[in-house]
Amino acid sequence: MTERKKLPITRMGLTHHVEITTFDAPVEVIDIYITTGTYDNGALGELFLEGWKKEGLGAYDDWATASSILIQSGYEIDAWCRKFAFTRRPPAGRCKGDERLPTCMSITDYVARWIGLHYGSEDLKVFLLGDKG
Repeated sequence: MTERKKLPITRMGLTHHVEITTFDAPVEVIDIYITTGTYDNGALGELFLEGWKKEGLGAYDDWATASSILIQSGYEIDAWCRKFAFTRRPPAGRCKGDERLPTCMSITDYVARWIGLHYGSEDLKVFLLGDKG
């Protein structure tokens, strides 16, 4: 395994809020905050998920932490996004947050596509958006 590349102590990043209204009954509104940290060159270095319920996002936050470790160890953002984009598992629904992503098939789907649109290559963006890009 490649050695992890440490992030700077003070770093830039983005925080994004998405509201997912589930398709299935009982209809639920899920609030999620995606927070990223970047290296000095603007490349993604870490990912955090917060929100939804008082107890947090549980396994989704663990997935974000594991993803951060992979990315810091050299795993390509494009490969990571292609692996998780369009994954299907509840909850799925209509999304308010990024007009390019009006629906999601799962939380991992939304996060992967949003990350890809902000940190991925142009080829990845075409893959994620299709004709809409």
